[in-house]
Amino acid sequence: MTHVSNLSLEPIQAFLLKGDFGGAIKLLEKIPESELTTDLYELKGTLYNLGDILPKAAEALEKGLLIAPKSPSLATELAHVIFKKGDLKKAKSILDNVILQTPDFGKAHFHLGLLYFNCDRFNGAISHFQNAIKLMHEESSPVTLLARTYLALKDFKSSEP
Repeated sequence: MTHVSNLSLEPIQAFLLKGDFGGAIKLLEKIPESELTTDLYELKGTLYNLGDILPKAAEALEKGLLIAPKSPSLATELAHVIFKKGDLKKAKSILDNVILQTPDFGKAHFHLGLLYFNCDRFNGAISHFQNAIKLMHEESSPVTLLARTYLALKDFKSSEP
């Protein structure tokens, strides 16, 4: 993670704690481009993504990747944005590359499983959700989606806890 020592993130964090993503984005937009770090680009991209402002989300994440081209977190978030924009092939390619470069990055497995799930390719989703469960111990989303995948396949026995 890259940080700028003279930049206080407390006001941004205060907005985030209140769930005011718009307020956080407004503060992030006031930060000069020269002071933005990979973390701040990722935060901007994630917040724009949450607000479905996909072109700005992609732009912020791509700028972060110019600084840290091998960041699995930035690339995975960008793949999520690209998936939401409808370019499934490109999103899958990015996620495949992240997993190839960083096989223990659970979030990439989760998002690739989600991509397969949303394309009704349930058998492809299973292994990625299983990997995400192993790698993201404290997250419940992969468990929930794995169960939903088994239910979609009508594999009721495997969907039980």
